[in-house]
Amino acid sequence: MMTYEQFKARKRLKKKIKRATLLAICLAFFVIFIIKGAVKLVSAIAKRSDSAPTGIVMTPDEFDTPTPTPTLAPIEGLIRRDPKPDHKLVLRIKSDYEKNETVRVRSGPSTNSAELGKIAVGDEIVISCSYKDPENKGFTGFQGSDLGYGRQIVWISSQYLDLMDVAEPWAAVLPYDYGCSQKYGKSRVTIRSRDGNADANVRSIPWEAENSSYGRVLVNTTFVADTVYVSGDQQWFGFPAASLNNELDNVLMDPDGIVWIYQGYCTIDKIK
Repeated sequence: MMTYEQFKARKRLKKKIKRATLLAICLAFFVIFIIKGAVKLVSAIAKRSDSAPTGIVMTPDEFDTPTPTPTLAPIEGLIRRDPKPDHKLVLRIKSDYEKNETVRVRSGPSTNSAELGKIAVGDEIVISCSYKDPENKGFTGFQGSDLGYGRQIVWISSQYLDLMDVAEPWAAVLPYDYGCSQKYGKSRVTIRSRDGNADANVRSIPWEAENSSYGRVLVNTTFVADTVYVSGDQQWFGFPAASLNNELDNVLMDPDGIVWIYQGYCTIDKIK
């Protein structure tokens, strides 16, 4: 026979079991609700990803349409130089008397401006235009995008630059583009040997480059030039291309231009 205390203990146990069961049922419903919500959220994200475009959809006609070249707007206070029609503007980096191997690119036309980087001497870069600041004549400006410096105007000391307006292929151009420091009047030019060479290279620019050679002229060749130019670094003599038209046929591709021969191959005798 069950005592009163035993009856009371069994009743308390039943209540505990009932509460635990109700708590477990509530917890199960809560977990199911959370799982259903998560499944709906994942399904919605997946559907949105499937319906969203993965990139720009282009028609075949759009593939064939070239991207227009942006027009460079004038910059107030700066003088801009553009290439001539059917020409290209080429920047060549040169060293100074100290034979530096790089030149500084700056954020402004002053030695006090921040240094953005350096460009190696000898580099030749096709550029869209150049700028001069009338108040800072010692620097030349360029579109930063041409030199790899973003959309700003960048500046380089003019003494390190040769700026050439050339046609395609490399054409003889005016001597002032190379810092011509001297010129002589009508002269007789004789090609002489140097280091035992039997001929001399004739170039469209006053430095050595693979794509600048017009050909070679034999030593002991003599011709008359109405004008003899001397390059800024004193290393090359320049002559009107027409002076050599009997010696080098392909110079006639630009008979009004200037051709250059290394000064070591030339003897200049002025004609009075």
